[in-house]
Amino acid sequence: MGIEDAKQKRAVLLHYSGPEVDEIFDTLEDTGEDKDYKKAVEKLTAHFNPQVNTTYEVYNFRKAQQNEGESFDSFHTRLRTLAKTCEFADADKEIKEQIILSCKSNALRRKALREDLDLTALLKAGRALELSETQAKEVESDKTTVNVVKTRRRAKSVQRKAQVADESKTASHAAGHKKSHASPLKQQNAEIVAAPILTRTPALLEIRSAPPVASSIILLKFVGQLHPTQ
Repeated sequence: MGIEDAKQKRAVLLHYSGPEVDEIFDTLEDTGEDKDYKKAVEKLTAHFNPQVNTTYEVYNFRKAQQNEGESFDSFHTRLRTLAKTCEFADADKEIKEQIILSCKSNALRRKALREDLDLTALLKAGRALELSETQAKEVESDKTTVNVVKTRRRAKSVQRKAQVADESKTASHAAGHKKSHASPLKQQNAEIVAAPILTRTPALLEIRSAPPVASSIILLKFVGQLHPTQ
């Protein structure tokens, strides 16, 4: 509209706000004169904005803690937002104390208590510790993966050696079993080959038909003939 006169601006504000707002405005105290446009805006804003309970806002600030997985900078930003409605005389001091009491890092807490850091130094130390912790976890994770691979390789090697040992033992047992069965067979074959020769020897034929005592004497003579004394 391009209205410059403060009195006209106030009248337009109340007119376009509607009759309900105009009635509320009439109940407000110290709204100023008809030309006090800025004061009218301030009074209406204060009335319609929700009342801030400072005590409750401070309570919310004090119970704020760094959440699991929340970065250090995110925690600081959240505290900074909560502090805006607490009306602290020294917001930086309050934020620093809340970080020390409620952060996840015990190392940062000990450092801050030991060295009495201000907020700027505390934020710098917190970021450095968070970065080093992330890097250390990455290195340790890679090391664990390498160890797992080595363990699996050793287990496979032991398993292969055990398998080879079992196969060797089985083969050895099979060979021994075969040999034990082959010896009686050879002995039987030798007896079969020797039988005709022995049965055709006259002395042995005589031994078979002689009485037990006589057969012994004949057998001794036969042995003597096979192996004469030198």
